Amino acid sequence: MTIIPAIDLLRGQAVRLKQGDYNQKTVYSDDPVSVAKKFVSQGARFLHVVDLDGARTGKMKNLTLILEMRKCAAVPMQVGGGIRSIESVEYLLKSGIDRVVLGTRVLEDTIFLQNAIKQFSYEKIAVSLDVKNGTPMVNGWREKGLKSVESLLQFFKDAGVSYLIYTDIVRDGMQTGPNFQAIKKIIPFGFQLIASGGVSRLADVERLEEMGLYGCIVGRAMYEDKNFLNNANQTNYPVS
Repeated sequence: MTIIPAIDLLRGQAVRLKQGDYNQKTVYSDDPVSVAKKFVSQGARFLHVVDLDGARTGKMKNLTLILEMRKCAAVPMQVGGGIRSIESVEYLLKSGIDRVVLGTRVLEDTIFLQNAIKQFSYEKIAVSLDVKNGTPMVNGWREKGLKSVESLLQFFKDAGVSYLIYTDIVRDGMQTGPNFQAIKKIIPFGFQLIASGGVSRLADVERLEEMGLYGCIVGRAMYEDKNFLNNANQTNYPVS
């Protein structure tokens, strides 16, 4: 299983939110490019970057910074937050982003997801399912989605989604451990499943690996525990 470091961007800074609350942010750096470089120097080989401004407004606000991070970090990167059109997906991929993460739009527009996968292939598209107390959330996790988790999972499967990122919003940024029970229910759908939210120690990583997950996204723990990546490497977990 692969550990994927996360860098969340808000007004040009690298931050972490608690439970997706924009009023509960911790600023970790005014220079996200240096953060990306640091993670790579510690062994990361893949990065997960989210434009929080874009997630909230529906339009990417940190695009120039993200492309600079991709260039300077020199490792593959998946990017999400505010990507609501085929044109935006195409631009990101042509600009060197390796995988685009789609959320709000695909939960509301089934045709959009099908078209994205058809045009760019399932390898280039990941879907983010962000859930709060059993309810899918959209628009920067501020509004409830109209469909159930179960119906969305089936739709994603039928649409040909390969990479699915499941985020438990209540646990995100809290370092309380992943929602293993919810994750277990998703596994039978057969996605390349990536867990996000709550991962705080290598024991969490070990349990997710035992469950057969493709990967896990780790955010706050990367900043709070400077040895997290090194310890993961020494324990033979690929930091990808």
